[in-house]
Amino acid sequence: MQLSETIKLYMTKEQKSLVVMTMNEYINTVNSLVSAASNGTSISKYTTADVKASLPSALTNQCIRDARSIVNRYNKDCRKFSAKNKKTANQKSNITIKKPAVPVLKRPCCYVNNQNFKIKDNCIEFPVLINGKSRRIAVRTSMTDNQKLIFANAKHGTMRIVYKGSKIVAQVVYEVNEPDILTMAVPWVLTLVLNVLRYHIHLMAALSSMAMVVKINICAGIINIFARNQAKLKSLMP
Repeated sequence: MQLSETIKLYMTKEQKSLVVMTMNEYINTVNSLVSAASNGTSISKYTTADVKASLPSALTNQCIRDARSIVNRYNKDCRKFSAKNKKTANQKSNITIKKPAVPVLKRPCCYVNNQNFKIKDNCIEFPVLINGKSRRIAVRTSMTDNQKLIFANAKHGTMRIVYKGSKIVAQVVYEVNEPDILTMAVPWVLTLVLNVLRYHIHLMAALSSMAMVVKINICAGIINIFARNQAKLKSLMP
């Protein structure tokens, strides 16, 4: 199961300028690839050599993967559109179905896979392009003790750098083990069984007490009858 943590970034002016430029170039590259694919160009075998982008090769690779994913979803929506359009045509319906638009990313962001960023102490290191060359920058962060513990023990997934309000933050995905439903259910079932048994015991005790009271009342009645008969016998004796 994948979860994510948001980390505040405290960048210098130079770092912020580089990161903003990287985020804008990232979405422009993805949009360019998606547009090319929607116009009939196959990007399924694209490599960094086929893409012109002012980005480190690691981020260009991620752009290609993101563009493929977007194109696959778009093609799936187009197939659904064609099927629905054919169905309405066969039914001679006047309902018009709108063809899905080509997706366009508008919010600046960039994705970095887990092999290309590193969380170290109170910094995150990831690549940007400086003077035409890929260089790693170390951005200061503010992580809680819980976040440090998570990142120290969990397997990292993709990191997304994105705006949150007016601030730029990093959202890091990490993997945790799926909770075992059976293991989680055992304590609940045991508690339920114990409660049922406790209720049953109380009920049996209550019934036993009632049975005892009935027995005592019967015995008392027999004793009273015997006593009255004894008194009558004594009165009849000379």
